Amino acid sequence: PRMTSVPPPSFQHPGSPPPRPELPEGVERPEPAHAGDGFPRWRVWAPFAGMLLTLVAAFVAVGVITVVAELAGADVDRPGDDLAPGVTIAATYAQDLALIASALLLARWLDGPVRAGQFGLRPTPFGSALGWLVLTWVLFIAFSFVWSVALDIQETDDLPDELGAGGSTAALVAVALLVCVMAPIAEELFFRGFVFTSFRRTLGLPVAAVLTGAIFGAIHLGGTEIEFIVPLAVFGALLCLLYVWTDSLLPCIVLHALNNGLALGVAEDWGAWTPVAMLGAAALCLLITLPVVHRSRMVPT
Repeated sequence: PRMTSVPPPSFQHPGSPPPRPELPEGVERPEPAHAGDGFPRWRVWAPFAGMLLTLVAAFVAVGVITVVAELAGADVDRPGDDLAPGVTIAATYAQDLALIASALLLARWLDGPVRAGQFGLRPTPFGSALGWLVLTWVLFIAFSFVWSVALDIQETDDLPDELGAGGSTAALVAVALLVCVMAPIAEELFFRGFVFTSFRRTLGLPVAAVLTGAIFGAIHLGGTEIEFIVPLAVFGALLCLLYVWTDSLLPCIVLHALNNGLALGVAEDWGAWTPVAMLGAAALCLLITLPVVHRSRMVPT
């Protein structure tokens, strides 16, 4: 018997695919997030734009807060052209919020919808993260010790007094929350999550870590003694490495909170209450940030 089959239809070339639709002149086609090199498409100039936006926002905040305080009848002037503690504390909170806002706005503008993972807000194994955190902190403490001995530094950082922590109990609580909770979250999100990531994509890991640390130290010049700037820069660079080692911003936030809690406790002479303040600050930072880790996006599309 013969085998029969239906012959296949003759092949016809479909031709070239249709071209991508053209966008209006002057409109750039956005690149997909995490394309190619695995990093968000944040440009190397974006961190400087973010710092400029934050500076402008801080000046505006100081003006608005001062006007509101004067209208409320508060005395906002102090000898030496210093602002009242309440104005300084409120303006510093506004500045930290501006750090977060500028990073999110620029990230959204440069690379579309913003996701928590782009800023390193993602889970990490607890055991290894704890080990890297301890190593990072030991390295920083060792450097700080050598630095203080070499320069014969005796005094402690007076940032709490600069912020007005000694004005009242309420001022002290506000400064403690600012230094130990607000600052670790805002500064880690901006400097490690945004600045370091932007630099790393273009400049590579070593240069990005050193440059981010240098900027982190420099921005503290306004309220920190000059001899503490270099250790802060080293701390900023080490936090970049901790971010890389753990692939998460959470250990950086926790270490930042622990370190600030320790510095505040020593400056205010809290004694045995210092470890309590350190652990409380770290726990509060995690309570604030962990819910964000489980969200797919930080800013709506």
